[in-house]
Amino acid sequence: MRIIHICPDEKFIDAVWETFESLEPGKNRYLVLGDDRELRYISKARVEFIGKQPWNNQKLYIQLREASCVILHSLNIEHIRLINSRYMEDVNFVWLGFGYDYYDYIAGSVSGLCLSRTAALVRSSKQGVIQWLSKCAKKAKLRGVLVRYLKRKAIKRINFFSPVLEVEYDLVKAAFFSSTNFPKVARYNYGVNAKFFDALGCQEAVIPGPNILLGNSANPTNNHIEAIELLADLELGGRLVITPLSYGYRDRSYIEKVCKYGRQKLGDNFKPLVGFLPYQEYVDLLSSCGFVLMNHKRQQALGNIQMQVARGATVFLRKENPIYSWYEEIGVIVCDIDSISSCRGIVDLALDLVVCDMNRRIVVENFGWNAHLNRTRKFIEQVTYPLLSKPTF
Repeated sequence: MRIIHICPDEKFIDAVWETFESLEPGKNRYLVLGDDRELRYISKARVEFIGKQPWNNQKLYIQLREASCVILHSLNIEHIRLINSRYMEDVNFVWLGFGYDYYDYIAGSVSGLCLSRTAALVRSSKQGVIQWLSKCAKKAKLRGVLVRYLKRKAIKRINFFSPVLEVEYDLVKAAFFSSTNFPKVARYNYGVNAKFFDALGCQEAVIPGPNILLGNSANPTNNHIEAIELLADLELGGRLVITPLSYGYRDRSYIEKVCKYGRQKLGDNFKPLVGFLPYQEYVDLLSSCGFVLMNHKRQQALGNIQMQVARGATVFLRKENPIYSWYEEIGVIVCDIDSISSCRGIVDLALDLVVCDMNRRIVVENFGWNAHLNRTRKFIEQVTYPLLSKPTF
């Protein structure tokens, strides 16, 4: 058996390398598109660079066709071009979705993921319309038809698809096809925090910290403005509202306006993170947050949410966010973010410590290291057996 991974330079890939090498040592190759260069996020995985135009590399085609499966970590435009190139019909492709690579199709448009006040702030930004909403609209008009055609064509050549949440599979399938050409569902989770969950599972109890985590990035899909307005009506006492803004969206004007609005409405309680912090300092800040507000309409920030649930935090989500119903299915109790408007202080909505501990144990048992290895083993068995026949040149 031989598994080939086509990887972007993302932080998840090191976790993939550790897991797959634990189960199938020496049987995986990790390929990165582009020329040899220093990578920003991948640090452990032993990757090979395959040039800027691998779709012209016939030697690579032969290697892909001989592999038990080729795992595409996200479906970006380069991966789409590779799949659609010559001789690719008989490659056993597996698509591991990141979320960004399919969620705009579910929502109809990226701008549709923003609530009204946040969308207005983006539009008021000098660069916002050009760089985000208008850019999306322009691309949809100029390239949307072509990109969708190429993506549909590529998906017809993919045998398995694993979205971030299994409940998203039917949504993505409905957005692309109504036929049997859509890939079969496969279940995989990157398990970035699996060993962290095991460490928490060894503790008898975790006492949640006093502070509030608001969002996970500078992306407007966090709907920062509406979340800040909810918190502004509460008695916060000395609680800090820690708001990560150093990752994701790059429009400085939007970030500055969120910071200004946060300070205006929340005063000294508002603590934006606009620069990258040393890892341990960032972890310590997150561990101080016993309350988590994620105001996304879409699935987003699952890793951060899982980590905070495992720490015993009370998590607030929008009901239309698929993570909300997914947690209900596995028994984790989270709160409707709209319930905040009906109380005087956020502490009034804090989950009982017994419930927090139950939530923590569900996450640890289902997503700890051993559970992650078992899930990955089943995933490998599913996507590599039976092997497809490999025609020769």
